[in-house]
Amino acid sequence: MNYPVTIVIPAYNAENFLAEQLERVTQLELPKESEVLVVNNRSTDSTPSIIDGFAITYSYIKRVDALERSGVNYARNTGVCAAGTDNIFIFDADDLLLPAAVNQFVRILEVADFAGAGYVYYTYNASRNSYSPGASVTFAPHTPHNKPYALGAAMGFKKSWFEKVGGFDESYQGGHDEVDFALRLYAKGAQFEWFPEPVILYRQRDSHVSAFKQKFNYGRTSVQLACNFRSELGETVPGFKMLVRKQVWSIISFFKNMSDSEKLKIELEGLAWTSGRLYGALIYCLLNKLPAREIFKL
Repeated sequence: MNYPVTIVIPAYNAENFLAEQLERVTQLELPKESEVLVVNNRSTDSTPSIIDGFAITYSYIKRVDALERSGVNYARNTGVCAAGTDNIFIFDADDLLLPAAVNQFVRILEVADFAGAGYVYYTYNASRNSYSPGASVTFAPHTPHNKPYALGAAMGFKKSWFEKVGGFDESYQGGHDEVDFALRLYAKGAQFEWFPEPVILYRQRDSHVSAFKQKFNYGRTSVQLACNFRSELGETVPGFKMLVRKQVWSIISFFKNMSDSEKLKIELEGLAWTSGRLYGALIYCLLNKLPAREIFKL
């Protein structure tokens, strides 16, 4: 491979993790004229100075400021628009790259318009007060009508295709933005490839509260996605009464098993998912308050 690439890393108040991630970045064997754009999205901690410190030593690492508003998709869009190459790879500030695999992954845009890669769960061990690798995921997630897509934590695409579909939809807050992006790419005829080897340690939420919030948002945005693609995915737009029944059963199951520490996390995530789905159906479907799309007009 001899084409240059741009790695985009959105960062919001990432001082606890960013330096470790950028150390991994410096171990990559990137082609000449490649660049790493770390997008500072209104951080109030030392994130900007961490980026600047690496940029002094490594000229290909650059800080890009995204200061008008908060949001990972706004930060991603800002970074991609600032990219000087057509070959874009997006990773998260709080994960850890696996350099040897990433060196192979960045070659995938020779044969694909957009792509994703495997990952290893990176879980918090409270007794050790540290993170450790867990299970590996080598298969692609799939959209509601069974098309593979990439997680935003390990994604590659051509900038030219990004521009064709208007980038990431900034109206998504908390999930399903990558699915929406993939569906719009597929609709334009883009070709997807999956790289099964894990390229990141994918950091997991380390508290019940943060895990509940994440799963709630996943549930809510799954309804947003279904509404945005109603004509293509009409059968996946949930019925409100059905979701109420599922919510009742989730609550019953949660209280029934809450004393079992092994089942608590699973029950909590299930309750969060059904709660988010119910909220989404109420706001987006019943009250017809679906957020307006926020994509580029190119």
